[in-house]
Amino acid sequence: MVSQWRKKGMPCDSVESANAWRETNAPPRGRKKPSASPDIESSAIEAPADLIPPREERHQINRIDDQGEAEGDQSNNPYDALRQAKLAEQEANRQRQRVADADGDPIEYAKAQASFIQAQKHRMWMQKQVSQWAREQGITLYVSEAKAIYLQAFNSILRRLDLLGAKTAPLCSNPKTAKTAIEEGVNRIRAAAMEEMEGSRDAGGN
Repeated sequence: MVSQWRKKGMPCDSVESANAWRETNAPPRGRKKPSASPDIESSAIEAPADLIPPREERHQINRIDDQGEAEGDQSNNPYDALRQAKLAEQEANRQRQRVADADGDPIEYAKAQASFIQAQKHRMWMQKQVSQWAREQGITLYVSEAKAIYLQAFNSILRRLDLLGAKTAPLCSNPKTAKTAIEEGVNRIRAAAMEEMEGSRDAGGN
């Protein structure tokens, strides 16, 4: 019945709104006598709309890349906590899916929806914690820092290339011609290197 009521406009964002809609719109034969049910805090049901995936997407939970996740039991490693959070989110989504597929009571669906939203928010929070931990441990670098390291080595190489002509030319039979030829070759190398660096910057983002 849940899917039929939802098609007719029944809201599922909270127990209160679902019950109010049913009292007004549900056919008399389809109504059930009020039964005692555990109180659900409104804060657990209501959530920002952007955190609630559409019904047609309920089978799809974005997989998170586990690259870098340590193997084994390491109590001080937050990757394990993130793995548990992802598993909890997937299980909450499966439970929500089971309730929806069974066309169960809208109150039960609202409970399952609330559990899924809570698990999703916890997984997102854990992702931020892991990112911060990896940053503090020096496992990851900001793009700007990686570029600075790259440019430091790159500029050192360019400085040596610039001195190549002046240092090598005197050793040649015709120093002036040799210096000109070497400097032209260095300029071509610099131009190619700068072009390559600009390409890497465009690919990696600012």
